[in-house]
Amino acid sequence: PSKVKHLSRSNTTIIKRCDRLKKCECFKRIKQILHQHHNHIISNSSSLIIHDSVIVPNEHTLINDYHHIVTKHLSHSSHAKNVENFNYINRELMIQCDINKCKLFEDHN
Repeated sequence: PSKVKHLSRSNTTIIKRCDRLKKCECFKRIKQILHQHHNHIISNSSSLIIHDSVIVPNEHTLINDYHHIVTKHLSHSSHAKNVENFNYINRELMIQCDINKCKLFEDHN
């Protein structure tokens, strides 16, 4: 299978080679977006502000990036490589959140 990465420029997607998760531009973007999202949550921003400022502008890129990560970095024929990549993602995205104090969680439940 070809190894690609999707780079977003405006509303177009550019595809380049992607051979390692640690250098994957898709993963870097998702990580950045999730950290922005988390920063809005801990600053007690409203759900609407979070949605409009973080999710909406990145909506199409998020979908393409997520698809790329799942199909290219978590679907290897080597189970060990999939586990290694999953553990890397988990370590890199480690965000501490107390669900008992999470306004966004309360808003949705």
